[in-house]
Amino acid sequence: MDNSCILVIPDTQAPFHHKDTLNFLSAISRKFKPTRIIQGGDMYDLHCFSDYDKNPDIPGTQEEIRLLREFVKDLGKLFPVMDILDSNHGNRIRRKANRAGLPTSFLKDEMAIIDAPVGWMLHKRLLIKRPVGDILFAHNYSSNVLNSSKDLACSLVQFHYHSKYETHYWSNGEKMFFATTSGCLIDDESPAFGYNKTQSKRPCLGALLIVEMMVLHIPMILDKNKRWVGYL
Repeated sequence: MDNSCILVIPDTQAPFHHKDTLNFLSAISRKFKPTRIIQGGDMYDLHCFSDYDKNPDIPGTQEEIRLLREFVKDLGKLFPVMDILDSNHGNRIRRKANRAGLPTSFLKDEMAIIDAPVGWMLHKRLLIKRPVGDILFAHNYSSNVLNSSKDLACSLVQFHYHSKYETHYWSNGEKMFFATTSGCLIDDESPAFGYNKTQSKRPCLGALLIVEMMVLHIPMILDKNKRWVGYL
């Protein structure tokens, strides 16, 4: 696997992703030509299987799954080979089944549920070993990604925290490491995120590129109508 230029896609929570997500990712791919694609989990929301109260303004189960599969189909055309991390939203069906006493052997594979391309692979966590230093990709360790990176003694990329879009560098005196939280690509106007409307911290939209020890943040800049401006 060529890890020379890694495109990192954060939480999209489809079908409640930002309307310009696919165009934004396509522009990144054309400009930077990444050699590997890693999606950090919470690709899909599965609001219909949430343990919390359901928002009546959100599409029902069948419609949400249909829209999710449309997104997966379009994303698969852009990136037919991709690594995906397990996550709390991806686990929603399994948690429901567990509470109902259903063994995992009774369930469809998660990639089959979303009609994922054959080139997509799901990982609990993903450790990439490189000459310049290993990188661990995990959906979520803690809100303090720098402390987590130091505890693990490796570079760490995590997701989950929509309002955090940051990279810290640190050294142990022999090697340099980075600790990154990736932001998101959700539609903050969607009723699916109504629970977050009163908080002052707002989602930071964007993606990442990792080249050697350089983490490049590529923010999705929005206009006054909350649409992507169309350039990087």
